[in-house]
Amino acid sequence: MASMRSKIAILVFLVWACSRCALADDAVDGFTEPFRKIELAPAEPGVLTTLLAAEGDTVTAGQLLGTLDNDVLQIAVKLAKQVLESQGKLQAAKAEHQLRAQRLKQLRDLQPQGFSHREEIDRAAADVTVAEANIQVLEEQRRLDELEYEKAQALLERRQIRSPIAGVITKVHRDAGEYVAGNSPVVFTIVQLDPLRAVFAIPANQAAKLKVAQSVTLRFPDSGQQAAGQIELVSPIIDAESGLVRVKVLIPNAAGSHPCGARCLLSNPSLPLSAAAISVGERSLP
Repeated sequence: MASMRSKIAILVFLVWACSRCALADDAVDGFTEPFRKIELAPAEPGVLTTLLAAEGDTVTAGQLLGTLDNDVLQIAVKLAKQVLESQGKLQAAKAEHQLRAQRLKQLRDLQPQGFSHREEIDRAAADVTVAEANIQVLEEQRRLDELEYEKAQALLERRQIRSPIAGVITKVHRDAGEYVAGNSPVVFTIVQLDPLRAVFAIPANQAAKLKVAQSVTLRFPDSGQQAAGQIELVSPIIDAESGLVRVKVLIPNAAGSHPCGARCLLSNPSLPLSAAAISVGERSLP
C-alpha cells in the first residue's frame, strides 16, 4: 500500500512538473525599461549657481531644475523691457502729426476765401507727410525693440535648465557652484516611467502573428502582478544567429505600480488574448 501511494505521489509530481514546463513554454521572458531616458544639459557652458532638484524627485514638463550664472542677462532683459515700454517719442510724434494735420485742414478751409496760398497748403501737406513718416519710423523701431526683448529673454532662458518631460530624476551629476563644461555638460538624468516599455526577443514564427497596437497580457513573476500592454514595435529584422525578433510593449503606469528594470513575461502570442490571460493566471499558482 505504501509503495502504491509512493508511485501515485511520484506520478502526480511528474504530471505537475510537465504541466509547469508546458506552461513555461507559453510565455516569453523580457524586462521593463523607461519609456524615455534623457541626459539633461544646459544649452551652453557656465557656472551652476542654483540647483532646484535632487535624485528621486518627481518633476513635471517645463519645471525649472537649475540655473547657470546669468546676472548680466537679467540686466539685459530689464533694459530691453524698459526700452520697449518707453512711449514718449511715439506719443510726441503722434501729437506733432495731429497738430500739422489740423493746420493743413485749416489752410484748406481758408483757401476758398483767399486767406491761404497754394504754397502754404503744399508746405503743410509735406509737413503732415513727414509727421506720418516719423510715426512709422518709431513704430518700426518698436517692433525691433520687441524682438530685442524676446532675444534677451531667449538668451536668459538658455542659462536655465528645465525638464523636457514629466518623470523622475535618477541622478544629479553636478553640485551648485560647479562649472558645467561643453565637453561634459550633463547635469541631470531623467526617466519617464509612464508608460513603461517592455522589451522581448520572440521567435520569428510567433512574432509574425503580432501586430502594432495589439493588446497583450504581461506578468511580473517577482511580484505576481499582471498588466495589460499594447505592442509598440515588432521589428522588421530577424536576428540571423538566433532567429529572434525584437518586440516592444507599452505598459500604462500612471500609478507607478509596475517596477522599471524588472523581469516580465509576455503570454504566448500564438494564443488568443483570453486564453493567454488564463494561461498567465495559471502560472501564478504554486
